[in-house]
Amino acid sequence: MKLTTEQEAIIHHPEGKHARILAVAGSGKTSTLVYRIKHLVEEKSVDPASIQVLMFNRLARLQFKQRLEEEGVSVDRQPKVDTFHSYAYAFINKMIGKGVFPGDWDYWFEEEGDRARAVLHRVISELVEKNSIPADVIDVEKAMEAINLWKGSLILTCPHYLVHILC
Repeated sequence: MKLTTEQEAIIHHPEGKHARILAVAGSGKTSTLVYRIKHLVEEKSVDPASIQVLMFNRLARLQFKQRLEEEGVSVDRQPKVDTFHSYAYAFINKMIGKGVFPGDWDYWFEEEGDRARAVLHRVISELVEKNSIPADVIDVEKAMEAINLWKGSLILTCPHYLVHILC
């Protein structure tokens, strides 16, 4: 692959110095980073464990790891490639293990829907405990469906016929 002067400059950028890559889609950012890692690991003998790579999603993570392999960086010489989510998850677990964060962290979920479902379940449980509603009257999944329908329809208030059940 023929690299541009700018790509070569990033690949051979001094170790420990910050480099920022700003470029449009399809301009070779991924190739540049792959070659940068290959240069650091193979030519500069940098420990792959000291290199942190973050990607936005799993697909990008898998594609990046595949590109490293295609360029001859063996799996045992590849740095860890995380998604932002998996990196943050591991960081929080590490801080909990060190006692920096409390261990009860039920606020951390992979999807926003899971978080909303947990909050709704907690609210319903609190209403039952306060005797505001009878137990087993509100199905969490049906309530989630109703809320999603209201959001999708931009309904700002609870329909009057459901006030006694959900609102």
